[in-house]
Amino acid sequence: MVRKTIDKEKCTACMRCEDICANSHVITKGEDGYPAFTNELACIACGHCYAICPERAITFTFNPGMDPAEVTASGAPIQYPNGFPDADTISSFLFSSRSDRLYADKPVEKEKIEKVIEAMMRAPSAGNEQNKHYYVFADPAKIAEIERLQKAYYKTVLNKLNSPLAKRSTALMISINTKSTGVPFRTRYKNSLALVSNGSLLDNSNVSYLKGAQVLLVITHDRKKGMHQSFYQGDIRIAGTYGILMAKALGLASCWMGLLEIALDKDRKIGEAMHIASHECVGGALVLGYSDTDWVSYPPRGPAVPVWQ
Repeated sequence: MVRKTIDKEKCTACMRCEDICANSHVITKGEDGYPAFTNELACIACGHCYAICPERAITFTFNPGMDPAEVTASGAPIQYPNGFPDADTISSFLFSSRSDRLYADKPVEKEKIEKVIEAMMRAPSAGNEQNKHYYVFADPAKIAEIERLQKAYYKTVLNKLNSPLAKRSTALMISINTKSTGVPFRTRYKNSLALVSNGSLLDNSNVSYLKGAQVLLVITHDRKKGMHQSFYQGDIRIAGTYGILMAKALGLASCWMGLLEIALDKDRKIGEAMHIASHECVGGALVLGYSDTDWVSYPPRGPAVPVWQ
């Protein structure tokens, strides 16, 4: 639980904290006229009271023994040195973001990795619990070992598709998913079955799952801690998005590693090799590096189809 205190020497009793509180009965005016946290259990630690206090009289402490100055520094006043970017600038930044799959053989500076992690830490989380842990792998030999284990896991998965029934089922799935090509179903199924049967889809020996990236970030949450377990996977996805955008701002390329996330969930040996505790639930994996590709256009996307009601 986040511990909150109010410095009455700084507080002017303006009660803006009470007005902004998401749960109006958490902060109330005390008998001395100053605000007080009167219902801690109802507090979701959103930090609105902290962020709106003009005197910076409210302190949040997330961990026992943490220096309040650390929290004050992390909650520094909002500043836009060059003015807030306009919508066109933000759109250009977002629309040009893409998943990179070719990386240059160039190490990523530790300072940039730390900035990416700091951005992910800034992402909103349920109850402001920040129940996220970041595992950083920047040793090429270690990343190669993780890729070897991941490849071995998927080889066992692919081998299970080697039976006649599995091949027909896979061909049927491919045929259904390629409906938009306009090719008749029978032709799609025949071609898909031939592709599956020749064994090329079952050979992952030349597949690079981690794309030769220089850095691998794995984000987890602790199954044993926190009151908002059902929200943590979503929290990690949001944090990962923050990290991807910060990486782009730092001149780095990135790619979300969904296949590694699945492999870590299914094969405990991979998690053990990465020294991820069994009570840690993997919510996402992200690779970083310098792009080895000169992009010339935005990635294609279909139109948004909102349902107005």
